[in-house]
Amino acid sequence: MSVKKIYNFSPLNSWMESYVNKGHFLGSSILVALENNIIHQHFCGFRDKANTKPFDVNTVIRIYSMTKPITALALMILQDQKKLDINSPISEFIPSFSNPTALIENASSINQVRKVSPPTLSELLTHTSGLSYSFNDSIIGRAYGEAIKAREKSELSHDNLKRGKNKVTLNILCDELAKFPLSFPPGTKWEYSMGIDVIGRVIEIVSGRPLDKFLSENIFEPAEMEYTGFYLKENMENRLAECLIHPDHEQRYNHYVDQPSDYKENKVTLFLGGSGLLSTISDYFRFTKIIINNGTYRKNRIISSGGIQKLTTNFLTSDIASMGPKHFACMPTLGMGHGLGGSVIIEPQKEFSSSIGDFSWGGMASTYFWINKVEKLTTIFFTQLIPSNAYPNRPELKNLVRNILDLHKKK
Repeated sequence: MSVKKIYNFSPLNSWMESYVNKGHFLGSSILVALENNIIHQHFCGFRDKANTKPFDVNTVIRIYSMTKPITALALMILQDQKKLDINSPISEFIPSFSNPTALIENASSINQVRKVSPPTLSELLTHTSGLSYSFNDSIIGRAYGEAIKAREKSELSHDNLKRGKNKVTLNILCDELAKFPLSFPPGTKWEYSMGIDVIGRVIEIVSGRPLDKFLSENIFEPAEMEYTGFYLKENMENRLAECLIHPDHEQRYNHYVDQPSDYKENKVTLFLGGSGLLSTISDYFRFTKIIINNGTYRKNRIISSGGIQKLTTNFLTSDIASMGPKHFACMPTLGMGHGLGGSVIIEPQKEFSSSIGDFSWGGMASTYFWINKVEKLTTIFFTQLIPSNAYPNRPELKNLVRNILDLHKKK
């Protein structure tokens, strides 16, 4: 009997199809694996608004922030090689961060600042650096947003950030970010940020290779991730899924969606290690195998087991809820810590099914993955809807998968 027939995943398939039938998603895909073996895979809907191209195993999607764990792993490869220390300040690599300031407690304007120490690489990885994102509802987040609205006045403009238009590169972006105060003294709070984009520049400086080449040579090629990268390979444009934006958020997010023509190799000069990659569900499954297998893919040792442990072990002094928002992308942050590569459950809560050590992250277009290293369970969900908190699909998905597996155990 096939392993796939042991489990009853029909409730999960119906859940996916209900999102498509309601028009919430154009299409979606799911992959569930135990001990590196796929026990369930399902595809539904389409990757285009004309409903002519099925959302299938070959569909390429914008994984946005699911880029972050890959870039974090790349940095840890350099630590394995003793080329850097994650506890080093960012100013050792990027001098423009040498004299930062941060908002004082309860600041009401961007001018209320004090001098602070530069954030460390680990603080950039765990979103405790004090950097921000333009969509954050914070003083610094709004300041980034104002810079973006200025467009021609700032390298942070969306016109420039789109795939590196006007030849914007990581070094230009980092120097521009360093001009802003930090939201708080590094290490004291949690705010989602462009910290891992800055980490991408550190990788370039230390390795002497552009980020796209470093990722290809050290992760994508040894892990056989053929269709993952910052640009579309030749003849792949028709495989890129169209991305929906929820009607309530179109004005805020419409500039984040690039078209296939924007992903041509000769157009891309800005390699955003926090949000820039394209991938397929099969490729991302290969990446998660590196984590499940403690740093190896097949016979290739990509990173040490110690590096994997740091990626997936909590580095915060408390949970995210104590240091920042109570919910993030529809997921409660109570009991949720953060490793160097993504969130880590340190105390399971009743609101959604989880286990201590669950490691996960998602992307702005409602993608999501999580890994339970004890059970060697991997779940990957792909779709294309911005923003990721438009619907509670992540906790619903995790509860469904967990319930299906738990019911099987009871038989």
